[in-house]
Amino acid sequence: MSTYTSESVTDNKCPFPHGNNDNEINNSNKNVSGNINGNEANSGGNNAELPAMSYETYLQVNKLLSCHRPRSIVFNGRMAHDEHLFIIIHQAFELWFQAILFEIDSIREIFMRKDPNDANKDLDPDENSLRVVADRLSRIVTIWNLLTQQITVIETMSPLNFMEFRGLLSPASGFQSLQFRLIENKLGLKHEKRNTCGGQPYTEQFDVNENQLLKKSTDEFTLFFLVERWLSRLPELHAKPTNFLNIYTEAMKSYLGHNRDIALAQTADEESRKRLHEDYENNMKTSFINESDYNASVQTGNRSFNYMAHQGIILISLYSEETKFYQRFRVLTLLREIDGIIMKWRFVHSGMVQKMIGSKIGTGGSSGYMYLKSTVSDKYKIFQDLFNISTYLLPKEFIPTLESWAN
Repeated sequence: MSTYTSESVTDNKCPFPHGNNDNEINNSNKNVSGNINGNEANSGGNNAELPAMSYETYLQVNKLLSCHRPRSIVFNGRMAHDEHLFIIIHQAFELWFQAILFEIDSIREIFMRKDPNDANKDLDPDENSLRVVADRLSRIVTIWNLLTQQITVIETMSPLNFMEFRGLLSPASGFQSLQFRLIENKLGLKHEKRNTCGGQPYTEQFDVNENQLLKKSTDEFTLFFLVERWLSRLPELHAKPTNFLNIYTEAMKSYLGHNRDIALAQTADEESRKRLHEDYENNMKTSFINESDYNASVQTGNRSFNYMAHQGIILISLYSEETKFYQRFRVLTLLREIDGIIMKWRFVHSGMVQKMIGSKIGTGGSSGYMYLKSTVSDKYKIFQDLFNISTYLLPKEFIPTLESWAN
């Protein structure tokens, strides 16, 4: 057991809320908006006016390292050894969450740009802007991969050692991570798809100021909404005189009919031939996009993007090897990867919690492992349609050339 005491913590003021008094934490004015452009920032003008810079002063290392307030010291007079690791891991999560929020907001800003000549007209991202979007989405994927690997560091702590201080953490809980909820909201997770915690909505875990930030994050344009709007307005979807949907429908009919005819030529049995015709009709229904049926599936939650945006996804996926579609396809692929890696993180995190506390109730009042396990679900996928797009793909030889229809 470590004899680490409160005197060993540096006196430098921590820039984040902390303390032995719970009111100090609850009443603190948290700045989680990612505002790094404060009054002290200098964007690079006159360096002579800046104070001498060092590694420590630039990164505020002393302040950062002072942000440790082990509860075991407060209550037991000595620190449970593994609490030090536990605090650092979760502080690292929050720093990376801040980085992710910063990237998400910058991507949203790109999709929200206005025409400089008409403030009422949205300006869809060009190829260079899409490259920037894709690069930043890739960074988010890389960070989240790191966060998933970081859970293995927590697992170096044994459940028995965790028990030394876990009882002192209540009612604090990872469920109360404001930045994580902001990430979910800004990506586009809908409120109705969330599971409740103890029968209450997740917002009940946050104070008034925090709920204002959460409401702001849902009132603003989410990344999902902005991507949907962009996909719906792809110029190739609205080509004249022949639009993409008509071209795609004819190509799919040709492909399915080709497969049926090959199978029929190799089958003499009438029952088998009848079954092939039935399979063809079923494939026709599942492989085509009927607008009313599609909209009904959106209402039931089986689809997420609107009818036109779904066509945009198919268009980009079919012509992904065309130069003009390369960055568009990167964006869609990385959005799917973000959903996938977050789902992997949820799974690994829930497994770690099960090993640490079994079926115990969470310190914040949730069902612990069972709650976390329930979030490893397709309904928590924000861009779920991107996972099913292969249903609508065609072999290359059946894909009409762009030149033959897109003007």
